[in-house]
Amino acid sequence: MVDDCAKLSHKSHYHSQGVLVTKVTLDSPAAKAGLRSGDAIEQIDGQQIKDANSVQQIVEQKRVGSNLQIGLYRGDRPRSLSVTTVAMPAPKQQLSQSQSTP
Repeated sequence: MVDDCAKLSHKSHYHSQGVLVTKVTLDSPAAKAGLRSGDAIEQIDGQQIKDANSVQQIVEQKRVGSNLQIGLYRGDRPRSLSVTTVAMPAPKQQLSQSQSTP
């Protein structure tokens, strides 16, 4: 989720704990669930979020297809979103030297 779906930075300017979403990738699970730039994630599945690493750890512990309940603030309003995890896409393979043109 962190690498594929959202770029997160430490601390929200709205709240003392959590992470601030600075970018959401188009058509990602986070985008489809309604996560937006500017959202302040404070908890995932009831676990307090202290930094971007804690988001990554929680997501990595889940199986593909799991639902994550995300507690966040959008401005000064609390919100709850459900995000379904997906497998990370395979990296694009580069052309081998034999396939490249001179």
